[in-house]
Amino acid sequence: DPERIKKMKAIEERIAAVAEKREELANAERMALIDLEAAIARQEEAAAEAKSVEDQVKAAEAEKERIRERGEEMKRRALAVKKEKEMAEEAVRRHKEDLNRLESENKGMERKEMLARHEQGKVKAKIE
Repeated sequence: DPERIKKMKAIEERIAAVAEKREELANAERMALIDLEAAIARQEEAAAEAKSVEDQVKAAEAEKERIRERGEEMKRRALAVKKEKEMAEEAVRRHKEDLNRLESENKGMERKEMLARHEQGKVKAKIE
């Protein structure tokens, strides 16, 4: 029956499109995971550096006037590191959201693929 063959081809095209989209999502998910891991590493480095700098600032503030300028420089550095830490935390949050979205989309694609395969099975059964 040409109509069933046409329907079969349409289903196969949908399955191929879904599989291609799943592969794209899987690649995007892998990249998002790599970006997330890099952002987490930057966040940890920034947090460690921020603590170190803040400790140095406290020590500089405790010293006499002769090192006042050095203490002010440490404060500026601490602010820059704090900003970098906040940016890294924001990047981690965005990457986690992206990863969750990609995982959800991937699950949706899996469901669509399963439905299409089920429909394909029904059409094949009718053909036979």
